[in-house]
Amino acid sequence: MMVRSITECSVVCARTQGCTGYNIEITTASRKQCELSAYSDTDVGGAIVTDNNYNFYTKVNSGECPADFVEFRGNCYYIETLNTKTWQKARDHCISMGADLVSLESPGETDFVAPQLPPSWWTGGNDVAVDTQWVWVATGRQVGMCAPIPWGPREPSGGGENYMFAKTSYLRGDDGGSYSTNYVCEKSP
Repeated sequence: MMVRSITECSVVCARTQGCTGYNIEITTASRKQCELSAYSDTDVGGAIVTDNNYNFYTKVNSGECPADFVEFRGNCYYIETLNTKTWQKARDHCISMGADLVSLESPGETDFVAPQLPPSWWTGGNDVAVDTQWVWVATGRQVGMCAPIPWGPREPSGGGENYMFAKTSYLRGDDGGSYSTNYVCEKSP
């Protein structure tokens, strides 16, 4: 079926009984083709597969994650691309679903969520408690200064900008948290 984005394909798979995985094929007409699968020879912890035809594959909705979440490497992700919120309202929405804003702690995790989102989106990184000491709100673990995505030019800028957003260009920045953008929630099954 033709889709506009990887997120749309993942949602179709999550809502299709028996679907365990999906591929996105870029056709010669530059349209994306969503192919659903009922069987996967990779496990839930399988990595993203990229080759000449397909730019994404994952096992989803194994029954461990709620219907609106997508499973990747044993965690559940809610990827909000339709409604935008401020950082705190995004976090409140995540908490209402038993999750929290995403902690990007591995390159594979970043590679999984970034292509599914618009140009910028909230993460759970913040330095509210101690200025310049960035932590993931869900775990309290320190945010690595470079990995899995580095700070953008002139970032972090400080001055009351305590909330981290990520960019699909694989850079991160900080903001005061008052503008509305997309976001990702994460939880363990």
